[in-house]
Amino acid sequence: MVFDPFPAPVQEVIYEPQHVTGATLSFWQPRINAVIRSEVAWFWDEPVFIPEENLAPAFGSLESGNIPKKNVFRYVLGVDRNFWIRPLNSRQMFSVSAQYFGQWITGYDDRQRQPVPEYPDRTNWADIKEYEQTLTLILSTTYRNGTIVPQMVTAYDPRGVWMVAPGVNFIYEPLRFRIQYSMIAGQFTGLGFFRDRDQLSFMLTLLF
Repeated sequence: MVFDPFPAPVQEVIYEPQHVTGATLSFWQPRINAVIRSEVAWFWDEPVFIPEENLAPAFGSLESGNIPKKNVFRYVLGVDRNFWIRPLNSRQMFSVSAQYFGQWITGYDDRQRQPVPEYPDRTNWADIKEYEQTLTLILSTTYRNGTIVPQMVTAYDPRGVWMVAPGVNFIYEPLRFRIQYSMIAGQFTGLGFFRDRDQLSFMLTLLF
């Protein structure tokens, strides 16, 4: 008989109300011919994952696990712009959307982790820092009167994580077919939790 010091816990999913206070601001900037978007949000008492507290029995504590909560401040700044790349598409413009996402956890505890362990080790969770940030870039255009829509999505975490996800949609109403490849590489943090798990996906949609 093998003793597991970290048995798989019995999980109960409970969706508690989440109070959020925020604001948005968007405007057109004629000098760069682009839309500037911004948003801020304060999440009150958001549940967080601290293994030593959430999984207290597994760590030898006589107390049952509890759910610690923190206030979290999130913000985003985005820029959207259309432009021509004539050698690649002489009939339709390209759309580019660049975004900067940030997060600050108040009362940060350096024991905080992401709530999903690294497979197959159920004792190793990716860490979360007090300040997190991610930059994303989405580039797309259309061909053949909008029936072929290629798209490139990239994301970068300054802590050393890259994500690249090219894809293309084929639209022939009422059928829509999508193929996409996703690759993530870098440090085991943030998006890097999914590193070395490349995915090739296909989706077929029928509209009624």
